[in-house]
Amino acid sequence: MQPSAADIMTMFDTDGDGKITKEEFKATLSKLAAEQGFEPTAGDLKRAEAEFDKTDTSGDGTVDTKELEAVLADMWWDPKMKT
Repeated sequence: MQPSAADIMTMFDTDGDGKITKEEFKATLSKLAAEQGFEPTAGDLKRAEAEFDKTDTSGDGTVDTKELEAVLADMWWDPKMKT
């Protein structure tokens, strides 16, 4: 099941201002990876940062709910669900 923009915002927006900064994004990813016993490579982190930058369509250095909703509308977690 694909998480909603609200789900993602709740997880990543640690200061509750309605926007995810790159710092919040990286810190949350690191925390999630550690909880799973995973140590991301430099390449993993670079790809994650590139995805953040693509999602930040306004270019203001943050991702808001509308930007998340737009990227999620184009994303399919289960290819069988795509029609």
